[in-house]
Amino acid sequence: MATPGHFKTTNMKSISIACVIVTLIAGFSACKLDTMKPTKITNGKSDTNFTLITDTTLVGKWTIVTDTISYLGTNTMYHGTASDHYYFTKWGNLFINEGLNSLVDTAVYAISIANSQKQVSWTNSYISVNGVSSREQSFSSLYNISSVNATSLVLTSNVQTIQGPRYEQIKFTK
Repeated sequence: MATPGHFKTTNMKSISIACVIVTLIAGFSACKLDTMKPTKITNGKSDTNFTLITDTTLVGKWTIVTDTISYLGTNTMYHGTASDHYYFTKWGNLFINEGLNSLVDTAVYAISIANSQKQVSWTNSYISVNGVSSREQSFSSLYNISSVNATSLVLTSNVQTIQGPRYEQIKFTK
């Protein structure tokens, strides 16, 4: 026959084991959250990447102030509207909505460093220009992150093409 003290010891051991099991399950579940793919982001589009990016410098919604392009002897400055933005996610996705040519774009971006200068580029996976959609991949120019702080961002691209130099500077606000 068991003594009353025996029941206390058995119950305490059971409670201790249950606490350890719950702690382990919670710990493993929390670790999985860092690598889970999100189902939606705030602008209603699905992220397509599965891995969190390591450099979160650009994460957030950036409203376009101006987009200046100089190419083939022409200079164009586009002034952004309230709905024009680049949305960089922590999962490495970039969603672009720009009134210039009614552009809507879904891309995966990467930040790199060359000559102590942070740079960003992206691969478009879906693009719609003036309502005509394409799923053909295309690649952006390499943009230097010329300046960035909590409320402003400047991306600058200066590349040599077959037709000649192409310069672009996009200024954003948050």
